[in-house]
Amino acid sequence: MSALVKRQKAVPEISTLSKVLDPVELCKHLQVGLPQSWGTPHAAGLNVIQHHPGRRCTLRIALHTTVGAYQLIGKVYAMDRRDVYDVMERLAKDGFGPREEFSIPEPVAYVPALRLLLQEEVEGSLARELFAEGDEASLANAAARCACWLAHFHARAPKSGKPFDVNHYLASVERWSRRIARRVDPLADKVFRLCAWIIREGAALQCSNSCPGHGSYNHRQIIFSAARTVTTDWDGYCLADPSRDVARFSMSLRQLSLNGTRPNPALDEATRIFERAYISLGQLGALRNLRFYKAAISLQLAKYEIHQRVSHWREAAEALISEGIRVTAQEF
Repeated sequence: MSALVKRQKAVPEISTLSKVLDPVELCKHLQVGLPQSWGTPHAAGLNVIQHHPGRRCTLRIALHTTVGAYQLIGKVYAMDRRDVYDVMERLAKDGFGPREEFSIPEPVAYVPALRLLLQEEVEGSLARELFAEGDEASLANAAARCACWLAHFHARAPKSGKPFDVNHYLASVERWSRRIARRVDPLADKVFRLCAWIIREGAALQCSNSCPGHGSYNHRQIIFSAARTVTTDWDGYCLADPSRDVARFSMSLRQLSLNGTRPNPALDEATRIFERAYISLGQLGALRNLRFYKAAISLQLAKYEIHQRVSHWREAAEALISEGIRVTAQEF
C-alpha cells in the first residue's frame, strides 16, 4: 500500500457527512434550517461534486418542498464554519447580492447540526471551461471580467475576517520546500533557491494597505452569466494585501498554460490582460508586492501538483518551480 493511500485512510471522516447524504435525514434537519417561505422539505436528490476527506465536501442538492423545487449547492465542513455563511451574508447585503453585476452566490442557510452551508446554485458559463477551451477573444473577455470583479471587490467589499499572517505563510513556504525536495530530489536545488528568495523578500515586504481578500481567487471559482460575474468559495476570506489575490489568479492561469505539452500563448496573453485591467482599475501602487506573492504561489501550486499526483505531475511541478524562479527576476 502506498504512503499516499495510507495517509488518505488515516484522515478522519467528516462526522456529519453521512446524515447529509441521507435524503430523509437531510430533510428533517432542513425543516428548521430553511426560510419558512420555502415550505416543508420532503425529498432531496444529491450529487457529490468534490470531496476533500477530513475537511469538506461540496454537493449539488435538488430539493423538493411543499412550495416548489430548489437547486442548491451545499458544503459540509469537518469543523463549524458558520463564519463563512456570515461573511457571505454580509457581502450579499453590502453590494454583492444576486442582482448585482459583481456578486457572490446568494447564501440561503447554515445548519449548525450538520455543519452544512447552503447557497444558490448559479447558472452560467464556468470560467474554468472558457479558459481551458475558449478562443483568444473569449479568453480576453473572461480575463477582463475577472479583473473587474476583483478590483470592485477590493475597493467596495466590507472589511472583515482575520488578517492574513505573512509570517505564518513564510513558515508554510519553508515546510512546502522541504516536502517538494524530499519527493522530487532533482528539484531540491531550485526549490531551496526559490525558497530562500521568498523568505528574504518576505522579511522585507513593503507594507500595503490591507483590503478584503478572497484568499484563493482563481479561474475555477468564477461563473459568468449574461448580467453577473459571480465568485464562489469563501472559505479563505480574510484581510490581505491585494497583490495576493491578483497573484493567485495570474498563477492559476500560468499553471493551466504550463500543464499542456507546451505553454499556451493565448492563456499567457489573458494573464497580461487580467493584470493590466486590474491595474487600470485599482489603486496606484497596490501591487508593489506582486512579484513576492507570485513566486510564493508558484511554489505552493507545485506542492499541490506533487500531492495530487495527476498525470505529468513531476513535469508540472518542475515547470512551476522554474516559473517561480523566472518571476523573481521580473520587474513590475
